[in-house]
Amino acid sequence: MQVTCPHEWYHPCSSRASARVIAHRNLHNPKIMAYRDSLWAKHNLVERSIRTLAEGLKANQPITNRKTGEVVEFPDHKMRLEAAMFALKLRGWDLG
Repeated sequence: MQVTCPHEWYHPCSSRASARVIAHRNLHNPKIMAYRDSLWAKHNLVERSIRTLAEGLKANQPITNRKTGEVVEFPDHKMRLEAAMFALKLRGWDLG
């Protein structure tokens, strides 16, 4: 069988639209959802994700003073903003 679309290796179907429907059904299957949730719980992924996001909101950028060699940390506003935007997006706010 010659595969012309990436989705065909998993489930041969007539179009991308039908592949999308099959994927939607699979992702909303109660057994698959329960298995996914058990993996999240087993690996403590929710707490780890929240901890990582909180660290992103407090991100600092180390800057080295060339004359003295001293390392000073300043707020990394770009990373903090990205973490804040991601947190808002998780809550359903799409700010662009």
